[in-house]
Amino acid sequence: TGGVKMTATVLYQLSDARTRFAKCLKINLTPGDHANLQTIQSLLKSHQGQCVVQITYSNIDAKAAINLGQQWRVEPCDELLNVLTELLEPDRVGLCY
Repeated sequence: TGGVKMTATVLYQLSDARTRFAKCLKINLTPGDHANLQTIQSLLKSHQGQCVVQITYSNIDAKAAINLGQQWRVEPCDELLNVLTELLEPDRVGLCY
């Protein structure tokens, strides 16, 4: 009707598209998250995959972003993202495409 057309060549389930195209899982941590570190570590280990995990840590004096090693790569599934956003806050967990 408006003259715009689109043709899809492949359709993905949202979870499949996320796993295939997500380049990085970003997690923002602060000193107040110290009590949650073991839980976060367990979550990351139980969802191993190919997506890079980047931790951004900030306190009143400094801020740093660190890409974790290959052994910490994850599959960015709904379960992992939901638990992380409940544990931290939704705006402190995100995916980069």
